[in-house]
Amino acid sequence: MDINASLVDDLRPFFVADKNVFRRLPSGSDTKGNVTNTCSCLMALAISYNGAEFFKITRTSKSNTDPLVKLTSVFQKAVTSEWTSSGLNDDNAFSSLLVLRTAGLLSSILRKPALEISHPTYKLTKTGKLVRRGPKRTLREIARAFGSGAPGSFAVDDYPPTAGIAYWFVDAVEHLSPGIPEGVWQKITTWTSENFARQVALVSSGHDAMKDPVAMMLASCLATRLRRIISGSNFKKRDGMVQELPTNIEVEQAVINAFGFQEKSGIWPKYFPLFNYKKGGAGSNYLFSFEVLEAIVHEFEDSNLLEREIVLDGLKRALEWCESNRLTYRLKGTTYEGWNSGGQITTLMQGKPEAWATATVHMFLLKLQSALSLLIKKRVLRKYRVTIIPQKDARPWKRIIDSDLKMRDETRKTTLKRLIQREILSHIETLGNDVLGRKKISGRRSALLFGPPGTSKTSLVRSIAKRIGWPLVELNPSDFLKEGLENIYSQANEIFNDLKDLWQTVILFDEMDALAQKRAEGIDVTRQFLTTSMLPKLSMLHDEARVLFFMATNHQRQFDDAIKRPGRFDLLICMAPPSWSEKVKFESLRQFLPGSETNADVEFVRKTLMRWVPPTGKPTLPLDLFTFGEFKSFLESLRKGRPSKDAIKAIDKVTFEKKVREWGDNLIALRDWKAADMPKGDLSLRGEFDDDKEVSVKQ
Repeated sequence: MDINASLVDDLRPFFVADKNVFRRLPSGSDTKGNVTNTCSCLMALAISYNGAEFFKITRTSKSNTDPLVKLTSVFQKAVTSEWTSSGLNDDNAFSSLLVLRTAGLLSSILRKPALEISHPTYKLTKTGKLVRRGPKRTLREIARAFGSGAPGSFAVDDYPPTAGIAYWFVDAVEHLSPGIPEGVWQKITTWTSENFARQVALVSSGHDAMKDPVAMMLASCLATRLRRIISGSNFKKRDGMVQELPTNIEVEQAVINAFGFQEKSGIWPKYFPLFNYKKGGAGSNYLFSFEVLEAIVHEFEDSNLLEREIVLDGLKRALEWCESNRLTYRLKGTTYEGWNSGGQITTLMQGKPEAWATATVHMFLLKLQSALSLLIKKRVLRKYRVTIIPQKDARPWKRIIDSDLKMRDETRKTTLKRLIQREILSHIETLGNDVLGRKKISGRRSALLFGPPGTSKTSLVRSIAKRIGWPLVELNPSDFLKEGLENIYSQANEIFNDLKDLWQTVILFDEMDALAQKRAEGIDVTRQFLTTSMLPKLSMLHDEARVLFFMATNHQRQFDDAIKRPGRFDLLICMAPPSWSEKVKFESLRQFLPGSETNADVEFVRKTLMRWVPPTGKPTLPLDLFTFGEFKSFLESLRKGRPSKDAIKAIDKVTFEKKVREWGDNLIALRDWKAADMPKGDLSLRGEFDDDKEVSVKQ
């Protein structure tokens, strides 16, 4: 089964477009719908990012409404309708918190602020008629009211509060931020801890009359969510509240134990209901197993829990249930497909899918897809020595000292960092966090970096990864050669297959000169195969548009021309040493000098160097050609262990110029070699660099 591919098609027949509701069952006469079904379907569409697509497809021929306006009106209809499912009071926790959770998941795409939408109060008259009576309340007011009444407000009728309904509240509040006081969070934390302990005790003791493994799993999910929210808060009693909650080991072990009660079919037995419906023969309301599984997968997707064998086997059984219990029902030319929760045996026996159950299964499948993709990504990253997913950090980028850049397709000169900012970072930084790995990178996403050794090619790519907060995979020839030359072709296949499982990742092919040489220059057959292999694979990586990738080399002229063509690298960039004017900026010079130097001493050195060699005008010394490392070593040679200020005071301008020329003639990589010193037909690094400066281009 293509995981979750049928979501929009499954929900479409249940939608009554002219009434702005989702019906529960296949029925031409059921045009009223209810809040439970509508909200469940809207949540599935929100999680899948398919809301706009769904309401674009389901628009009537007379309507050209913005699909998100239509979505908003459907949600408003749910808010303004009665929340009296099968005889429950209008302000019941089940319906109210389901609506609030839906508001939270939709909040980023609704065309009006979710918290400002109002719900009228409905009352039953003596004759049994339901009428609007009493003041309207905004969703903000309703959320705050449930918060102030917690945990008792998480109960329905005479049933006790449950972790499942509390979880909906916490999920809603995290998305909506309605202004819940710290004292409320404290009450919820205390109750959650006590409830978790009780559920674990009942299950561990084997108390057949009272145990509820499903409630234990939801208590684990609630505790995990609270720990994350509270840990990131500024609450005065934050540390104490976190300490009060069960530890990660405890909640994960509780989930593992609960999977031991899963039936072979993939679902759990029914233990204790949330509540009992008062009319309509609906009976008791139990959480559907897939409502629980959706919460489990969501809360623990970033832990090692999902890699445990019992959990993976349980998820596999749940998927098998989805495959074997998918229903198809035809009515008056319309085909309904989806799932039935089994809450009403009659509709299950008739083979009728339910809208809310279908939406719930799809929510689980979506979360599972996300979790499995993340699990695969983590395993690939670990395989290539990436163990920590970085946080955004702009400091390394700021420390990169800029260099001048001449683009072949532009008349005006630019700089390296300015080009990277404009052509790559400007659109990457608008992507946001792509949990499902579905967002494609629409702008430039690859570059070949070339230039002499020491021009910070690797450091640049590392700084880009840290700035955008993406993991960095660094590959070098040893990764391709680790199984021996004879297996280099199959190793390349394995590496690129792994890279296909990554998204929002930066990939650096470093020091790849030997593996990308020109095919016509007599290189050995194995390397010929690799070069041939890399061409379509680099194109694939580019066309997938899920990662940023860079290739770094000191000698681009040795690269096969096909690798440098458009469709593989969007930018060809010659990396030059920082110009003298960049080197003598305060923040730059600080990097060349020991960290123990005071700001005053650094400023003294900077002003002296600028006086001796003004950073404006045509340079008379080769200071532009010193790489970062070379200039740092040059200054160290002047210091000879002394403080920089003392070292500069001990020499004059003439001495400084003499030493610069000595280094420029003999020690730096870009020294001007004489033609007689070079092998016939070869270029010095300086000559190669002079040629390379002319080939930087956007493709």
